[in-house]
Amino acid sequence: IIPDGTTEIPLTAFRECQSLRSVTIPESVITIRDNAFVHCHSLENIVIQNGVKEIEGGAFSSCISLKSITIPESVTDVGYNIFCGCFALESISGKFATEDNRALVVDGELTAIASGGLTDYTIPDGVTTICDSAFFACKSLRSVTIPESVHEISELAFYGCPALETIAIPNGVAKIQDSTFMYCTALQSISLSESLTEIGDRAFSYCESLKTISIPERIAKIGGYAFYGCKSLTSLTIPKSVSEIQMRASISRQTRTRSIPRVPVAKSNQCALRLCRLLQGGTS
Repeated sequence: IIPDGTTEIPLTAFRECQSLRSVTIPESVITIRDNAFVHCHSLENIVIQNGVKEIEGGAFSSCISLKSITIPESVTDVGYNIFCGCFALESISGKFATEDNRALVVDGELTAIASGGLTDYTIPDGVTTICDSAFFACKSLRSVTIPESVHEISELAFYGCPALETIAIPNGVAKIQDSTFMYCTALQSISLSESLTEIGDRAFSYCESLKTISIPERIAKIGGYAFYGCKSLTSLTIPKSVSEIQMRASISRQTRTRSIPRVPVAKSNQCALRLCRLLQGGTS
């Protein structure tokens, strides 16, 4: 029991309290700090009373027994990753919750998802940003529909979604951030935004089922290890607009491209240039 009069739950205050099953946060509490309840694996019931204003990043992450939670109307600020790794969470209600009680959207930013049992999901219209790790390790997610209102997909947004098979990136998105789809091992196809200009480091690393991908004409940079570990990748189209290919953009000798642009040495990595020769059937 947290005593009345407590105004703050400190950083990692209840970290790895494995016997904790239920907690009530009194109305006197204003702030729940980063990772306050992280790795409380037995925690099933959380009551946050009206009065709390701020829930910081990772506050309830890896509470693997938590199935539902209500955010009180008093909350004004929600950090990233607050429910990351809460694999049983099926419902988020209250302040900032979407109509389907599956997500938190704060000022257009999708900050958290209730991933428990989620197989197919349509992100609501009006969302502009998918925040860091929003769908991190959603184990059962097979497909997601992203509306045209989304302009930014942040780092690690879909990291480690092992069942995700297909996804389309809307035209407003200009960059695939670092590690966005890393370890999406079932991902077979992806439709990229025509306005895309950059693919970040490790963006598709270890997407082991990805067979083909077409890089849009406006792409200027492909980051390091972007396609590392994509062992099924057999077709890769790189347009002439690409001016920079970082180290080990792809490593598979089975991969073939329909076109490899001439990339200035000053803007490229020697390993990437050797890769281009391999992809064209030459020697390193």
